[in-house]
Order: sequence, then C-alpha cells, then structure tokens
Amino acid sequence: MAKHLAIFDLDGTLIDSAQDVVLILNRLRKGMGKGQKSYDFFVPWLSLGGKQLIANCLEVSISEAPALLDEFRFQYASQETSRALVYDGAVEILEHLKLLGINIGICTNKPRNLAEKLLKDTDLIRYVSYMCAGGDLDTSKPNPNNLEVCLKYFSMSPKQAILIGDSTIDFELAKVCRVDFAFFSGGYDDGVDVSQVCYCFDSHTELKKIFQQDSI
Repeated sequence: MAKHLAIFDLDGTLIDSAQDVVLILNRLRKGMGKGQKSYDFFVPWLSLGGKQLIANCLEVSISEAPALLDEFRFQYASQETSRALVYDGAVEILEHLKLLGINIGICTNKPRNLAEKLLKDTDLIRYVSYMCAGGDLDTSKPNPNNLEVCLKYFSMSPKQAILIGDSTIDFELAKVCRVDFAFFSGGYDDGVDVSQVCYCFDSHTELKKIFQQDSI
C-alpha cells in the first residue's frame, strides 16, 4: 500500500541535537566537580530522555535527577539551535514529501516547549502538520498511544504510514503499532537490529525511494 504519512522522530533523526546536549551536560558535570566526558559516553542515553538521561550522564541517583533535569532544560531552552545541526538531506526529503502531498508528523519524547523551539530555530516547523511531544499524553514512546494519536489526527491506517527513527524505542513503537519502520543509521543507534527493520538508510535522500513506490 502507498504511504501517505511520514512520522519522524526528532532528535537523532532530523536534528543532531546531541551536540548541544553534550555541551550542556558537560557544563553541568563541570559545575558538579565531575570530569568531562566524550560524545560517545553520552550517546547510549540520548534516546532515554528525562530523569534517566540525567542520572546516567551526570552519574547521579534517580532521586537527585529532577532538580538537575530542571537546570538542564532551562539551559537547553536558553540556547539557540543552529540550522547547521539539521542532518544533510533532511530538508530535501521534507521538501520532496511536501511536493508529493505526503502528510508529515513528529513523534518525540522531548518536552513540547523544547521540541517546538528546535523546530522553530531550524525552520523545520514549516513542514510539520502535527506533533505528539513529551507531556502531551500520560504515556511516552514506545507506548502505542503516542503513535496512534498521530495516525488518528491524520485519519490514516498503520499501513498508510511509516515511522522514521534512529533508536530501539522508535523500532519497538513501530512494531507494536504495526507501522513500517525506516531506520536512520546515522543517528543515535542504541542497538537496533537492522535485519528486522523494513528499511535502513544513512542519507535522508534515500527515503525518496519509499515514496516513489507503492510499498516498501
């Protein structure tokens, strides 16, 4: 069946926001008297978000995480996201989808205010018709509610949609909702089994193939 809806994850899929996140996390570590860590140290935790991100990256207990998370989010909101952090080819594929009349949505666990800020700072917001962000529901990815609300908004069946992401959370979400999954290998891969995904790509322009065929 032809795809009429592309639902993207945000961080690690459309925007390489980890560069900003790592700077802030290392800044917080320095303020705590902890040593600086490399980019690779933080990557495994980037898809978790929230308290687990803070607990693992700042090496603190979950009980200490909420206050540090508030400070992290304050600094994040105060820092402009450069358009240079948009992955190569991402704008091109979004333009391609727009020209074809394909609906474009976002499904992310990032809090809405921060997700909207990223989209506005990078001007990607002009392509997005709907977004389910962190805090919009009582659940978070990979709970099926977070993807099903996107399908419902666009009045699309699972077979008409494709989820595009970079993590096991995205893959599990796609599986439970029976939506085809396109895996971006250039993102923050935390162990996705590429032999199980519908499509794997390392350049966003490769996605054009999906929307030039009746199916994948």
